[in-house]
Amino acid sequence: MGAILLVDRECFDALDGLDESFFLYSEETDLSLRAKDAGWATMYTPRAGGMQIGGGSGESWATHTMQMLNRVRLYRRRAGDGRAWLYFGMTVLVELRRGLLGQRTSWPTLRALLRPSLRPPQMGANDTMLPR
Repeated sequence: MGAILLVDRECFDALDGLDESFFLYSEETDLSLRAKDAGWATMYTPRAGGMQIGGGSGESWATHTMQMLNRVRLYRRRAGDGRAWLYFGMTVLVELRRGLLGQRTSWPTLRALLRPSLRPPQMGANDTMLPR
């Protein structure tokens, strides 16, 4: 879980910032991976901290769906279509298992994975089975 990401301005500008196509979830992972690809170092320090006042994305079927779809999207962009189809299939199986074990958010996520028209419109990922 993360809420704070500090990025060197030179790095941020060189990478053209966050990829807004992710909308919510995975944009920080994408930025970190692109920074690594460009030769920048990523550092983690457990001593740093911050306080978020108000807000928060919470956990709903829509946010869970965005999280799962963005993971597939990021994997597709980094590993290609073939591996992404395998990852997509494993994601479907994981959500099916979670649903059968009582996780309520997994059922609408599973439906959205299998029926692109049911995906949250904010994602812009409704036109193909494998999100771009």
